[in-house]
Amino acid sequence: MSINSLICVKNTLRNAFAALLLITILTAASTAQAAELTLLAQPSYPVERSKQVYQPLIDYLNATSGHTVTLKSPRDFQQHWLNLRNGETPDLVLEDAPLTDYRIQKQGYTPLVRVKEDLTFSILTSGAYADDPLSEFVGKTISTLAAPSLGYLVLLEAFSNPFAQPNISSNSSTWLDGLEIIFSMDADAAVSPVWLVERYQNLYPIYTSEVFPGLTLSASSSVSEEVKSAIKRALLILHEDESHFGALTELNATEMIEANAEDYAGYSKMLNKVYGGR
Repeated sequence: MSINSLICVKNTLRNAFAALLLITILTAASTAQAAELTLLAQPSYPVERSKQVYQPLIDYLNATSGHTVTLKSPRDFQQHWLNLRNGETPDLVLEDAPLTDYRIQKQGYTPLVRVKEDLTFSILTSGAYADDPLSEFVGKTISTLAAPSLGYLVLLEAFSNPFAQPNISSNSSTWLDGLEIIFSMDADAAVSPVWLVERYQNLYPIYTSEVFPGLTLSASSSVSEEVKSAIKRALLILHEDESHFGALTELNATEMIEANAEDYAGYSKMLNKVYGGR
């Protein structure tokens, strides 16, 4: 075989290998792009309201991540907690710090991004009780969302003595409902996240929690690293996309920032005070 023939065969093999490599890359990319994911958002709202609050985020991810994301909304925190303890592991979850840490420790989830703003909860009351110490609310009615919402857990932390407890009313379906119950005089106080506290200047904080990382999006271990990276990249630049700004405003956020597992260490211990938390 002549030298020219050898060169021709070598070039043909090189081109064939390059074509095969390109096909492999494109196939892998196509597989990653075809991922269908479920995002479960903690039930801080009734199901129908949850769809309105979280759908802008879903729409953004579907438009920018290359994947198809579907929203799932539990009925309430009690159902959410039961499903979690029964081993439900959605692809993506949007939850507060204690549940985020629980999933990291027990289910192998990876936190990807979080709301930039830190989160606190306060117990608010009307002017009639504004000067009363926290101890005066033992036996009084305080409204909150059901366990294991972070507000409920904060309330348990505030009243650590099991023999000196308020009457906890957990019938509210939103944090705003709890504040409205104060005005209707069906409760003496209510637990409220910081973004609501700032809006109600005619209600007064008698207790404020420690600072928690903002609402966090985590991914199951069943989600590939490529897909995790795509979701994370998309959310880290969400604040730059004015056409999807509603996705942030519905989360009471200005930006999503990177989340680190070590920032959640220990928060799951707050769940020890609710049924099934140990």
